Amino acid sequence: MNYNAKEAAQYLGVNERTIRKWIQSGRLKAKKSGRSYRISKRALDSVPPARAAKVPVSDEHQRLDELRMQLEYERTEREKLRQENMQLMRMLGQAESQIKLLEAPKKKRRWWSRKEKS
Repeated sequence: MNYNAKEAAQYLGVNERTIRKWIQSGRLKAKKSGRSYRISKRALDSVPPARAAKVPVSDEHQRLDELRMQLEYERTEREKLRQENMQLMRMLGQAESQIKLLEAPKKKRRWWSRKEKS
């Protein structure tokens, strides 16, 4: 099976640019096909493990996607909490104004300032 430079980079867990440098320096054998390179699985397996990344790129991408999903979930949860907080603040304001009305001493009106209701 042959790989292009991008697939080889994912297979080894390195950057595509690194694969191209290895090909140009002769560390990795590849056949040129037009503007791209074709690299055999045997050539990829012959790369010493010290040169290959310890964590495959696909795992890094998967972890990155998981973190993005978690971040999006936390953002939506934070927005829900913010909305709930705003609603509770409005309710608290209404309750405080009602308490002030109930606690406010009623002013006695003098008999001469009372207006008769018609």
